[in-house]
Amino acid sequence: MSRGITRLAVVGAFVFAASTAAGALADDEGPSTEPVTGVFSAKPVHAKTRTCEGEDGAYLEISGTFAGDIVGSDPRITGNLEFLAHALVNTTTGLGTFEGSFSVRQASGRAGARGAFYTVITEGGLNHGFARGTVGNGPGHAHDAAHPAGHGDEAGDDFFARFDSTVDAALNVNGTFGGAGDARLPAVIQGGRCTGRWTRVP
Repeated sequence: MSRGITRLAVVGAFVFAASTAAGALADDEGPSTEPVTGVFSAKPVHAKTRTCEGEDGAYLEISGTFAGDIVGSDPRITGNLEFLAHALVNTTTGLGTFEGSFSVRQASGRAGARGAFYTVITEGGLNHGFARGTVGNGPGHAHDAAHPAGHGDEAGDDFFARFDSTVDAALNVNGTFGGAGDARLPAVIQGGRCTGRWTRVP
């Protein structure tokens, strides 16, 4: 009798595991790519500057925290924007770099996006950059049904964006991304992966 019960238990466990795996596969969704656009602005919150003479001219160095707003076509990239940045600009040639980390907090309090950005500066205050990060599986996520409440702050899809911005003498930043005003600045939110066998090339 005990052997029969044990065998039934093993069979039952196998069936349960198989059905759970099938359900997980059914919930697993293929890749998706969503074009996004937006505008942003920020002001220095805790920032500092210094100057020096370089080998090729005078330099301005900036370091600090900036905060403001971002409005995007996806709710996950709309809300309060904060970034920690460092810039080094040759004030003689107008060339330099501006880089740092950023985060977006939605109005609901959910984590929206976070990542890093890098720019090349021309004309002393024009930033030509690229941002790379992740967006949370919160409101605006195409697969909300698969992510119950309470999981909104978990990182989900990837965020890739070309952007342009300007920095004025008071260190105020204003910019656009994803073709908002310039189709040469594409941006996407992408998630998922293909499944199945790989094909070797060549």
